[in-house]
Amino acid sequence: SLWTDEATHEACASQWAAFAERYRGIPNEHLSFNLLNEPMDVDEATHNRVIERVVAAIREKDPERLIIVDGLDLGWTPVFGLAELGVAQSLHAYDPWRISHHRAPWFPNADGWDEPTWPLRGVPELIDRDALRRQRVQPWKALESRGVGVHLGEFGNYKETPHAVTLAWMEDFLCLFREAGWGWCLWNLWGAYGPLDSDRADVEYEEFEGHRLDRAMLELLLRN
Repeated sequence: SLWTDEATHEACASQWAAFAERYRGIPNEHLSFNLLNEPMDVDEATHNRVIERVVAAIREKDPERLIIVDGLDLGWTPVFGLAELGVAQSLHAYDPWRISHHRAPWFPNADGWDEPTWPLRGVPELIDRDALRRQRVQPWKALESRGVGVHLGEFGNYKETPHAVTLAWMEDFLCLFREAGWGWCLWNLWGAYGPLDSDRADVEYEEFEGHRLDRAMLELLLRN
């Protein structure tokens, strides 16, 4: 485990240092480092010890490199203990699971959930745009108030979520990102979550350069 094994920890820091040296001089506008994807099952103190060592290794080779750290708990929870480290942090927004992971084959019990609606009612309470603002956005705005840059690194819905529900959910999240002033990335542009070749059964696709284009989703993204 990276969190508990010293040799693995050292190898991780050495690898990031090699990247930093290799790409030194490339502007941050073109290249940033996002260290570890969706850390989970680790306490903040242990996590931060690893991150601080990796950041130090990078900065020894390239002091100006833009570094981004995912939040804890799969990118959901801001890491206030790193607020003074001078790194940005990345939020992943897939909530509620019953919307974003409906019938996802890798997700526990997702094939047994009722078909979702948006807003989502009664699980256990209404979840809508205001709930997302309160539960997901406000904790990260509190982090941002400490001088930490926030980036929305991932959001999206698996292809089995009804298309109309997906678009309504995405529009609310995109509105919240715009209110917050955060840059965002969709997971993914090409594949089961995105506007190209998603294989959704309830979309009327357009042919586009050898791909199947979900025009409605593309236009929603472009408006935001």
